Amino acid sequence: MSLLADSADPLIELVRRLALPIPPLVLVDVGVSGGLNTVWRRWGDELAALGIDALEKEVYRLQLVETNPAVRYEAALVVGPDRPEPARTSNYALHRSSAYLATAILEAPRREGTETAFRDLWQATVDGRTAPIPTDAGYTNVTDPAADPFQAYYRRRFGGADSPKLTDRIATLDELVTLPRVDVLKVDTDGADFDVLRGGARTLATCLAVEIEVQFHGPVSDTSNVFCNIDSFMRRNGFTLFRLAPVAYSRSALPQPFTYNLPAQTRRGPIAWGDALYVRDGAALPPERQRTLALILDLYGLEDAAAEILLRSPGLFDGADDRPLLDHLAAKIHGPGIDFRRVAEAFMSDPLVPPGRRSRRRPDGHAGSDRCAAGVDARARVRRNGACLSRHGASDG
Repeated sequence: MSLLADSADPLIELVRRLALPIPPLVLVDVGVSGGLNTVWRRWGDELAALGIDALEKEVYRLQLVETNPAVRYEAALVVGPDRPEPARTSNYALHRSSAYLATAILEAPRREGTETAFRDLWQATVDGRTAPIPTDAGYTNVTDPAADPFQAYYRRRFGGADSPKLTDRIATLDELVTLPRVDVLKVDTDGADFDVLRGGARTLATCLAVEIEVQFHGPVSDTSNVFCNIDSFMRRNGFTLFRLAPVAYSRSALPQPFTYNLPAQTRRGPIAWGDALYVRDGAALPPERQRTLALILDLYGLEDAAAEILLRSPGLFDGADDRPLLDHLAAKIHGPGIDFRRVAEAFMSDPLVPPGRRSRRRPDGHAGSDRCAAGVDARARVRRNGACLSRHGASDG
């Protein structure tokens, strides 16, 4: 899952068509299994990246298929600056989710003698009997973490073998990143995301944006990998939360449909984790990095924040006219033919009516679109009909 909102014509492509300077982008992707998001490839030769993952086989595969010499991959398990003792209390109930039960069912034929144990565990949870609460980083309910069906399924599914080899290399983010600066940091490690941040103070100091997976439940500790700790840490380091996309995991008592063809998030249910985007205020940045940030924000579907940068620093792209760029951002939000000036004028005239909608005066004296007026008329008819029914009685037919 990613918060990137790649459109058919992002701002960076307009910048390229206008022959304006495209600033270089430096990306670090921790948890790069599956490859870099293709959206970042829009930077072309101006992209430099470091991808890090604990799966040796996947890192080797990515190295073989990579065509950009400025993009490299390293196998490493990224850790924090210390190894604190895990907290022993938790409110997270992964073992009670439909995803956990699904992996138990799917893994049972592969592990002799485990099917009954998995089903007994699930039944005890559903019945409200004494199912143990997860207490460690693995959130596991079985004595041997290697036998945990959730971990076993995903290691087999994405590791390419029943027992994918994890690298023996252990390092902090700052020990792995030797680049002079990083523009975007993406972190998705399935459990060690806060450790990555805690071990990357030097790297984080140069970042413009950080996309990170956050857990809403888990061990109660100042170093545990939960949203409250990550959010506090990021705010202390000068970042603001710009986007948050929570993910639901339904309980196994009544499974909801899975979002994908995968035993993971569901369309509805209690939220479990999410993806968060943190952004640094660009006001004090030099022009080149402001340009980079504006292009990054557009790719994350934050056209309004990109426009703010352009308005705050006129002529940001080597003194070129900003109007085509602002018009492009306005059209992405409000539709073709709606330029920036029209949006501004329409908002100042009546903030409640989107530009491009014909306005008509409502009985309350405010301007409104035809759709809004039609809604008012429809509600009035419903009220009249309801009053009529209450006076005369509803038909039994």
